[in-house]
Amino acid sequence: MKRKITKVGPATLVVSIPSRIAKKYNLKKGDEVDVSEKNRKLIVQLKRADEKNKKKVISIDSYEKFMFRQITMLYVQGYDEIKIRFKNNKLLEKIEYILNQLIGFEIVNIDKNSILIKNIASENDGEFDVILRRLFLIIKLMGERCCDFLKDGNENELRKNIETEKLSNKYTYFCERILVKKGYKIAEKTNFMFAIVWTLEQVADSFFEISKILIDNEISLNETTKRLFIDIINVYTDYYNLYYDTDLSSMHKNKLKQDAIYNRIIKGRRRSTNYDPLFFHLISLIDKLKHLAQITF
Repeated sequence: MKRKITKVGPATLVVSIPSRIAKKYNLKKGDEVDVSEKNRKLIVQLKRADEKNKKKVISIDSYEKFMFRQITMLYVQGYDEIKIRFKNNKLLEKIEYILNQLIGFEIVNIDKNSILIKNIASENDGEFDVILRRLFLIIKLMGERCCDFLKDGNENELRKNIETEKLSNKYTYFCERILVKKGYKIAEKTNFMFAIVWTLEQVADSFFEISKILIDNEISLNETTKRLFIDIINVYTDYYNLYYDTDLSSMHKNKLKQDAIYNRIIKGRRRSTNYDPLFFHLISLIDKLKHLAQITF
């Protein structure tokens, strides 16, 4: 809606709040609001609402299989206090495992059949960019470990990806939580940033699954498959570099690389008569990287 600016005194400009909105949010004379600036937008935000912690009470005995999803989704949705009721005390250990992947969430009280979780960390807008870069880098590390295994068979390094995947979860959930609670610093890009973070986590999951396949199965990969995998890692590295230093010429080259790799995978699959457990993950990886490029640039 449009509102006219009026002047009070020699230097104060005033914009009135419509009575309908004032009644809806119970605004009255003397109340304080926060006014912030994003690009060419002036955002008026209720200070009371901004300071109020979101709270939730859940029971998990009947939905133990969905416990991880329940707790992580409440975290992502911006809840600051969660009371979890349960009858089976053995679930406490599983809850602690989940909380290890949620930055800022700690158990502050334990009763016989419930625990109270609170967010004890500050969440500044600037933290998003720091954690996002960490997410980029640990995914890059996961891919490099897979490549190193294909070159020299170093299984010890590859096994580290099992734990690193949990770290990628931690960074992903934190970034998503910041976007839900505060939005991105460029408001119009918030939805795109959420999609980027979500897709990056899918890339990490692919490297995790590939690592498990390589560890658990005695697979003899031909040189063509090894080369494909190394090229996919290079495409990811190119994307990471382009995200922080966009260049149209390099973007075009990266797109051509993606298409070429995709076609090589499809052609290789058509020629092969043997089951290749890595095929699905290779095609999935390049699809995710193509999607990342589409929503970023």
